[in-house]
Amino acid sequence: MRVLGQDLSESSALIAAARLRIRGVKAVIASGDSMRQDGFAGTKVDAVVCDPPFNERAWGYEELTGDPRWEYGLPPRGESELAWVQHCLTHARPGGMVAVLMPPAAASRKPGRRIRANLLRAGALRAVIALPGSDLWLLRRPVAGERPPADVLILDASEDLSIVEPAWRAHLAGTSEQAVRIIDLFADEIDMTPARHRRSQDLGRAFVEARERFLAASAVPPDLQVLERPPDLPVTTLGDLIKEGLVTALQAPPKMAVSGGELPVLTAEDVASGARPSARTARTKGLVRVEAGDVVASYSSIRVMSGSAGVLGPHLTLYRVDARRVDPHFLAGFLRGAGGRTTTGSSRFDARRTRLPRIPLKEQRVYGAAFRQLAAMEDALRETTVLGQTLIQLGLDGLIDGHLRPIDGQDATEDS
Repeated sequence: MRVLGQDLSESSALIAAARLRIRGVKAVIASGDSMRQDGFAGTKVDAVVCDPPFNERAWGYEELTGDPRWEYGLPPRGESELAWVQHCLTHARPGGMVAVLMPPAAASRKPGRRIRANLLRAGALRAVIALPGSDLWLLRRPVAGERPPADVLILDASEDLSIVEPAWRAHLAGTSEQAVRIIDLFADEIDMTPARHRRSQDLGRAFVEARERFLAASAVPPDLQVLERPPDLPVTTLGDLIKEGLVTALQAPPKMAVSGGELPVLTAEDVASGARPSARTARTKGLVRVEAGDVVASYSSIRVMSGSAGVLGPHLTLYRVDARRVDPHFLAGFLRGAGGRTTTGSSRFDARRTRLPRIPLKEQRVYGAAFRQLAAMEDALRETTVLGQTLIQLGLDGLIDGHLRPIDGQDATEDS
C-alpha cells in the first residue's frame, strides 16, 4: 500500500509523514496549497480522504475558473467545499471511493444545488451522513457505461456513530432502510440534510426518548442559609495567592497554532459547553497540559476540569491550586462571581484582583460544594434548553407527517 498526502502546513506534513513511517506505511506527504498547487496532479488512487477548511472564500475562485477539475460545475465563490469534493474525485480512479468532511449547510445551500444535482445524476454522490459538528460525504468515481444508482444513503448519526458502518454496508447490499430516492431529491430542492430525511418510523421513538431525557434532566439549586449580615471574614486576593505560591497561573504560548497536529487542544468554546477538546496542535515548546482539578477560565466561562483535557488553547488562563491549601471549586466560584459583577463600561476584568475569604480548607470545600452544585445546575439548564428545542422539532415533525397523534384528555381519563 502506498499513501500520498498534502497539507497546507509544512510542519503538519512532516509530522504526518513521520507518524506513518513509524507505523511502517510507505508515504509521500507534500506541503502547500493543494487547490492551487496540487502536489500530485494527474495521479489516480483507489481512495481519497479529505478534511478541507470550511467556509474559505479565498480558495482560488478567480484563477481557477476554467480548471478541468470542475466536471460537475464551477463551484460558487462561497462553496469552497464543493471545489474540494471535485478535487478529490479528480484523484480517484474509476470506481475509487472518496470520503470528505463537509459543513452541514453544504447539503442544502441554494448556490450549490446545481453541483449536488450533477453529482447525484452521475451517481458520484453515494451518502451524506450527519456526524457531531459536520457531515461526511461518501462518493464514488463513476465508471464509464455503469448505470447510476437510483437512491442515496442519507443518515443522521450525530447521536450514535455506531450506526454508520452497518447502515453503509446495508446500503451497498441494497437492503438499506435509510436510502432516499434521488428522484425525490430533485423534487425537493436537492436538500440532503440528514435531519430532514430522518426515517419516519424513527420519529416516534426519537420523540419518546427526547421527552424522557427532558423530564429526567434535573437542575437542583444548593441549600443556602440566609444571613441578616455577612460574616466578617479575613480577605485575600487571587494575586496574593499566586505570590504565596498557593495558585499558579498559566497560559498557552503566544501565537499558538490550532490548525492541526497530534495533540488535542481545549478551546474557549469547549470550556463554555463542557465538551472535550475540539482543536488540535503540533507538539512544541511551552504547551500547558490541562489536568484534573485545574481551573480554566475564558473571558466568559470558568470550569474546574474533572480530568485531563489535552493542552490549553489560546485566550484561556489556567489556575492550578495547591490542593493542600486551596479548593479549586472554591476558587472557581469566586472567580465566576467576580467576573459576573463586571459592568458594561468598566475597565477590563482583572482576575488577580478577585477577592475571596481566607478560610481553612475544610470551610473552602463547603463553599466549593455549593459552587459546584450551581455549576451543575447551569449545565443542566443548558442541556434542557437543547433537549427542549429537539423535543419541539420532533413533535412538530411527527404531528405533521402523522406518526404522532395528540392524546385526548377525556379519552385518556375514560381508558383509565
